[in-house]
Amino acid sequence: MIQTIKQNKKAVLAFLLALVMLIGLIPFTATVVQAVTIPVGDITNNDSFGNGDAWETGDKIRLLRWADDRHTNFFLTAEVAEDGAVTWTPDKKLYWDGKGEHTLVASYPNMNLLFDNFGIPVDQSDLQKLKEADCMNAMWKGDPTTDPIDLTLKHRLSMVTVTYTLASEFELDTEITPEVYTNTQYVFFNVNTLDRQEVAWEEGYDAWVKAYKHNEVDDEGNVMARKFTAIVSPDAYSAGDDFIRITIDDQVLTAKMPNDITFEEGKHYTFDLKVGKDVVTIEQVSVNGNDPSIPFSDGWNNEKELDDGSGSITNTQDEGKTAWDDGDQIIATLTSQRYGEQTATLTFSGSDSTWSTDESFSYLENETPTVKAVYASSNILGTGEYIEFDCELNGAELTVKLENAKRNYSRLRIVGLPNKTLTVTTTEFTPAGATSAATAPYTLTTDENGNAFLYGTFAEGATVSVKQGDVVLKEYAFTAEKLPGGTERGKSYVLGAVPAIDGTLGGKTTATEEDLTAMVELLRSYIENGMTTIMVTGSNQAKLLKDGYLVPVVSLAFEQLTYDYLDENIDSYWGTVDLIYQDVTEIVEYEFYCCDVLKSITFPKVTTVGDRGFWACYYLETLTFGSVVTAINDNSGEVFYDLGYEIGGCNLVLNAEQVNAATEYQPNVETKTWWNTEWKSITLE
Repeated sequence: MIQTIKQNKKAVLAFLLALVMLIGLIPFTATVVQAVTIPVGDITNNDSFGNGDAWETGDKIRLLRWADDRHTNFFLTAEVAEDGAVTWTPDKKLYWDGKGEHTLVASYPNMNLLFDNFGIPVDQSDLQKLKEADCMNAMWKGDPTTDPIDLTLKHRLSMVTVTYTLASEFELDTEITPEVYTNTQYVFFNVNTLDRQEVAWEEGYDAWVKAYKHNEVDDEGNVMARKFTAIVSPDAYSAGDDFIRITIDDQVLTAKMPNDITFEEGKHYTFDLKVGKDVVTIEQVSVNGNDPSIPFSDGWNNEKELDDGSGSITNTQDEGKTAWDDGDQIIATLTSQRYGEQTATLTFSGSDSTWSTDESFSYLENETPTVKAVYASSNILGTGEYIEFDCELNGAELTVKLENAKRNYSRLRIVGLPNKTLTVTTTEFTPAGATSAATAPYTLTTDENGNAFLYGTFAEGATVSVKQGDVVLKEYAFTAEKLPGGTERGKSYVLGAVPAIDGTLGGKTTATEEDLTAMVELLRSYIENGMTTIMVTGSNQAKLLKDGYLVPVVSLAFEQLTYDYLDENIDSYWGTVDLIYQDVTEIVEYEFYCCDVLKSITFPKVTTVGDRGFWACYYLETLTFGSVVTAINDNSGEVFYDLGYEIGGCNLVLNAEQVNAATEYQPNVETKTWWNTEWKSITLE
């Protein structure tokens, strides 16, 4: 047996022949997929579509041989005998490349030559496309050998199969277009271990996957069940997340995940889905009461600001639910001793302001069943409205009364940055619809206006903490002095949680070197936790004497960050921060000297600009003055020196009244010039 490759032709050829013969013995056998059933509606059986554990003639894998910095790709094609034995034929002879440790990586499918990542195909609408979405790989490390090498490919994604039924109003041959949501369209693997790597994607890397439709038939060819299958990323889904989407005729229906679940690699999950409405049994369910366009008698009026909530960047108030929307649903429940618990979904039609359902209830004539009706906008208590309605059962009709419905809880509106994920921890907070205080933290995402909401009641002495990443944005206590008795039912409260810095450092006018060091670390933590919109408050900023100039300590911290990142060879933070100086009216000399971290700066109140105030901010994309600038102290001629130099220039936004200022302070929008500086664009607002 040849243990190493010797430097003579005969030895090498002998080794090649041995390995070529050996490759047929390498067991490229996929792991068996485990079937796990998660119910949506009715629980399905585990009659799965394909286990992914059998190769077919013509299947191809890629084998990467890797030693030091040298690598070679081989492509192997499968030929399956009648007895199931698989022979793999390489496209060229296999050989080791020198001595020392080698790495072999086998990948299926073979289209992607970068084995450390895989793009999940969004079109899996036929069988071949579905197979090519089944990412599998395996790795072996060791010295050259003639012993058999066991490369067992493992499934790296998750399979979803859905059995669906159509409601009676649809024809049996009605066509549907099914899609399954995958949390990310790309998966990445560690190049040394093939462990899956977590990737912090920007928006847009999720996807709807077009699924493959197939039927389960009996021996006579009769359709027993209609199904569709898709392969998605192995990720966590939360209750209420969009999961399945069906297009039928011109209608798009979306089913949400019923409970929290984390898909695992190589596992097969089956679901049941009812498309449309299923008529069950007898009695009618109706809704009556007040004007259906007005949902509740109590609105979110007279919002109470908690501490500095008004100081947030965006303070757009959400008035709460003031009208029913098309598609809103109320869940009515009837519990019978004979028939058990039954539910009916009442759906609001915005076109004619009516409620309807095709579902119904059954109960014995001589029993008094329990009835209730609830509007719940979220599956997670505390993160949405939860309204209970009075019900009246009279013979064959259950009436849900809307007119007396009230919010028996309060609302906390948390104002942060738009479209950000917050972790909110509470004590002594009872969510709407719950009977006891919550203990687990909430993960909330702010809307495009920066709003996130908690619905429930904060008792006297309750606390709330808001974090973005590892940074605490706000902590608040509902003390007896501030709110005796806690929050009031039917009232809304607002808490500001925007990344904000007190530029006065608590009322100081003079800062120290220690203050500068602390400010640099604070800004660093903000940026590294994704908080790239930062507001600085206070009109009289704390300043520090640096290189002969008295400069606000916050501005100095951005300059220091620029130099720190240069020293650390980090360039990913250039042009990342959107800075808002909320209250200052004057920019001092050299205030924003070489602040390459800044992407934009906004000054709502600045009217005076100092010499070299914006010197060489190479990555500044936009500079905004909300007030009319009436004084520019320009002794050097370099107030706006090289702004946006590395990105092709800087955009300027001015108050529309700037065109009426003294001649020397008027912009020329046509030539894009202002104060002897040519801008990428000039906008008047």
